[in-house]
Amino acid sequence: MSECPRCKGKSINLGQVTVAIGKTRGKRVNVNECVDCKLLFYEALEEE
Repeated sequence: MSECPRCKGKSINLGQVTVAIGKTRGKRVNVNECVDCKLLFYEALEEE
């Protein structure tokens, strides 16, 4: 679990998606939601 960048509270992981970067590239990210303030935020996954 990661912490919320806004309120530093706990967050839950909603899953992984690919975010489009331009027209031809994409980056895998984790989507998280803060339990306290309901902020949705992304965290980049490490590339292999």
